[in-house]
Amino acid sequence: MSYLLDIPNFSDDDIKNKLIIVNKYINEITTSSILNNRKIDTCPYCNGDHFIKHGNYRGLQRFKCKSKNCNKTFSSKTNTIFSYSKKSVDLWMKYFILMNNGKSLRECSKILNINLATSFFWRHKILTTENRNNNGILKNYVEISKLIFKENLKGNKSAKYIKKENIFIACGIDINSTIISKVISRRTISLSTINEHFAKNIDKTAVLSTYNDRYFDIYAKKQNASTLPLSKEIILNLVSQIQTNKHSNRNSIEINNINERLPSKSIFIHKFSLNIRNWLFRFKGVATKYLENYLNWYIIDFKNNYETFLLNQVLLFKDYFSKSSYIKISEFSDYKLSFQRSS
Repeated sequence: MSYLLDIPNFSDDDIKNKLIIVNKYINEITTSSILNNRKIDTCPYCNGDHFIKHGNYRGLQRFKCKSKNCNKTFSSKTNTIFSYSKKSVDLWMKYFILMNNGKSLRECSKILNINLATSFFWRHKILTTENRNNNGILKNYVEISKLIFKENLKGNKSAKYIKKENIFIACGIDINSTIISKVISRRTISLSTINEHFAKNIDKTAVLSTYNDRYFDIYAKKQNASTLPLSKEIILNLVSQIQTNKHSNRNSIEINNINERLPSKSIFIHKFSLNIRNWLFRFKGVATKYLENYLNWYIIDFKNNYETFLLNQVLLFKDYFSKSSYIKISEFSDYKLSFQRSS
């Protein structure tokens, strides 16, 4: 079935015309083309590594676990966004493109003729995929900043009876353009919360610029080998890394003068962190429990200047949908931030 080619009462001709471009790739992108090359190492149910091929279904290789306590069948589709979905690949892809083009849940629902609740769950199923961003390691030269948001209990019927606490977000970018942005604590921040929920993302040999943040300054001086001011040898090494990673000449000049820079004049981090509030504003409130999903979406926007509707958007779609990120709808009510899951 082809969607969006003839939509009644749809006035956004630009979106409509550009979505037609997607049809050029629909025949090349099927569930099997996305998932058949997905590497299967273990059973998704018991993590056992003893399984055999077990026939094919709709173009996908199936497997059967040989563990006596499991004995379940599965395929490369199991535990992906496509799990149990009866919708077509082209509908998923067009939703993905509309979402990345800033269309609201209601607009996506109307354009694609899907339920509003489906639109909501699809957004978060897709965004959950990018939680792997928070597994990255910041290395070499790292800039860190902290944001404080007021807790948002959107969707919680008991919200008026609950005191809204401060939510602390830690953001970090390194010289290799690795980005981490996640919630590390609720109500208060301390050295122990940094150690428990953010330190694992920072290489111990990294040079840290924390811009006079009290707790991150203490962490840096206790845990890392180099903090500001830097020696000439370290600065020369960082300039070499800047050039290797093809940053601008301006970045090299800024690194050379890093010991004289004011804390407010960061090289990387403030370009990222200071725009987060404005970026989130268009959603008219984001429930705190889903905040990291949106932070990961913002990372994708910040790192990739994707031309929506063009081929690189299709490649991004294929990358997203081949990852293990299945979440059941029943799990949304108890959804937690990463620091809450690890506590």
